[in-house]
Amino acid sequence: QSAAAAAVAQQRQHHAQYFAQQQAEVQQRQQQMYQAHQEQMQRAAQAQAAAQGHGMSQGHAQAQEHANGQPHGQPKRFVGPMPAPEQSLEEQLLSKVAVQEREMDSFAEQVDEFTTGAGECAHPAGARKRQLMLLELLTRVMLALDGVRVPEGGETPPTVRAARKAAVVRAQKLIDRVEAVKTGA
Repeated sequence: QSAAAAAVAQQRQHHAQYFAQQQAEVQQRQQQMYQAHQEQMQRAAQAQAAAQGHGMSQGHAQAQEHANGQPHGQPKRFVGPMPAPEQSLEEQLLSKVAVQEREMDSFAEQVDEFTTGAGECAHPAGARKRQLMLLELLTRVMLALDGVRVPEGGETPPTVRAARKAAVVRAQKLIDRVEAVKTGA
């Protein structure tokens, strides 16, 4: 019995040491976070004092920090790679059409499976559900394509109009194929 009692006592001591170590680590992390917060507040106060010394209001200093991509009172940080150069409006619109074309590519495979019977479901309700899902996805593509327009007052470039029209025709053909399948539901 004394060996078992010694083992239990040793285990309790081990648990107590482990708990004390974990508690010390948590306190250390809390202290580090508190110090970081204090340093951040100090930098913010220094920035505000400097702004007032230069005749800037606090709002102006905040606006200037924000314009530099720097939230008020926050340490500077790396924000990632430089943004891509500005695309022309035509390129932006063609890019939107291309995104929908890629969506349709994946849906076209599903439509092929559905219409050829490779994706047949054992139950007619399952086939109807799949048909409705495909119709919903293709309708969303149509709505997205409908949203590819030049802002009000502008003329849609002919290349964009032609690309959008071709994509709409393709989407409509896919919808027609899906609708032509008799699901029995």
